[in-house]
Amino acid sequence: MKLHDAYKLTESDGTTHGRTQWGPGVRHEATGQGDKPCTDGAIHSYESPEMAALMNPIHAKFKKPILWHFAEEDEFKTDGLKRWGKAGTTTKRAQLPHFSPTQRAIWAILVTKEVYTEPAWNKWADGYLDGSNRSEAAAEAAGAAEAADRSSIDLTAIARRVKKEYP
Repeated sequence: MKLHDAYKLTESDGTTHGRTQWGPGVRHEATGQGDKPCTDGAIHSYESPEMAALMNPIHAKFKKPILWHFAEEDEFKTDGLKRWGKAGTTTKRAQLPHFSPTQRAIWAILVTKEVYTEPAWNKWADGYLDGSNRSEAAAEAAGAAEAADRSSIDLTAIARRVKKEYP
């Protein structure tokens, strides 16, 4: 059996959706058919503590999340944001990083800059990042970025950069 170190988010009582209980040394195996994410056929995890913290508001939406070291068993798939597979074990608690709203915005901007090259948007983004232009009007004028392939972007490295360079 191949194990991979990852991270698992739960609510403060150690449960995930469906009231599945996790804790030190607790192993679960997905019971559903198939391996599609967000079904009873998959167990979710994250590559890093940073990704768990940044994705909680749009994935699990735990009100008071706690983070666990998680040993994934065998093959897990990823879309660059979360991971999923059939089985794993929470081993011990981990430190969940905190990102301020500004740091979350900076992370999103840096990720977008990896793939979006529209000059007006990038000019606005550079102004936001250097602190010279964070106005709402400037953001609206820059427009929205199109969806892009994020499989080649190291999202964790960008999250760690945000924590280091934008305290």
